[in-house]
Amino acid sequence: MKVSNLRLMQIAGWGGVIVASTGFFLQNRLIENIRNTEHYKDALKTLRLNVGAVHYLGEPIKDKRIKLTDSENNNADETSARFCVPVTGPKDKEK
Repeated sequence: MKVSNLRLMQIAGWGGVIVASTGFFLQNRLIENIRNTEHYKDALKTLRLNVGAVHYLGEPIKDKRIKLTDSENNNADETSARFCVPVTGPKDKEK
């Protein structure tokens, strides 16, 4: 049974789409799991109640997407976890 090159390219293309979609889905799910932890929520609550942070960032302070690929700032082991959470506010663009 002979398969054309066009058909093989289609199969490879769809395979790539499936692999990329699965990776994107799993990464988003992991980020959501982190965002739903009490530690994450408490840290953002503390930041939003900090007078100095509100002065420099303005209100509302919003959290942005964690970069999981940044292994220098984002890491975890059996006893601790460390994540760098980007935040933004209406004043953070002013220089």
